[in-house]
Amino acid sequence: MRAILTWITMLLLIPTAQAQIAPETGRPETGPPEAAFAGGPIRLTPISLNLLNHAYPGGKVPIIPMPHRARLDAALLSGAPGPLEARIKELASSYGHAAVLIWERTRFLGTGRITIAAIHARDLAEHPEAAETAAMLWLYAVAATMTDGARCADPAARDAWLDRLRGPSYEPVLRMIRALPEDKLNTARETAIRLEAPLAEQRPDDTICGTGQGRAETRPIEQWRPAAANTRAMLPRHLKAMTSVLRPRPPR
Repeated sequence: MRAILTWITMLLLIPTAQAQIAPETGRPETGPPEAAFAGGPIRLTPISLNLLNHAYPGGKVPIIPMPHRARLDAALLSGAPGPLEARIKELASSYGHAAVLIWERTRFLGTGRITIAAIHARDLAEHPEAAETAAMLWLYAVAATMTDGARCADPAARDAWLDRLRGPSYEPVLRMIRALPEDKLNTARETAIRLEAPLAEQRPDDTICGTGQGRAETRPIEQWRPAAANTRAMLPRHLKAMTSVLRPRPPR
């Protein structure tokens, strides 16, 4: 857990000081985690509370104003990327890109969802200083997709998500991964793997199994849990293979 908390500290170094969430002060309103998620459908778990309290000590979690907060949280829980992207654009239009980064990071810590991890990685790719964090979040999304894919009744669901993560919209993140020094890439991989297991209980059964049009069909728990555990044990090998494919090979 110490390595995870160290990464969270690193995540908070990404600049968001210019977020004009409270125009009268120029600074975001803050409060305890419960206040930052109030009025929406997300229910915080003990793990997410621990992560948020470590990331924002003293009960100073940035609070996204209503109605944006409830709309964004509902779109996140819908599992459909399209409506979520639309709500994110609305927030950016009202309060700027920094407010979007604030909402994305608090919701990743609060839910561990694959969708928000991937979107946050993509949006952080606009910040060169965030390369290692963006890579870690993308690798987390890949790792969680691999393990959560065991839940899906349709075996093609996992591969569809992996294809999305390797698609054109994530090319800025993939460029960062290709350029990262090997030691930083190793750290990003290891942190992604450490985060995947403790956040697994927060991720819903249909995170990657559905389309957002109702609840997805999932396998019985006695089938998918052993399969997910087997995949989890293989994550170091799987993620190393994934990044090896993405990175250019040195000339012979």
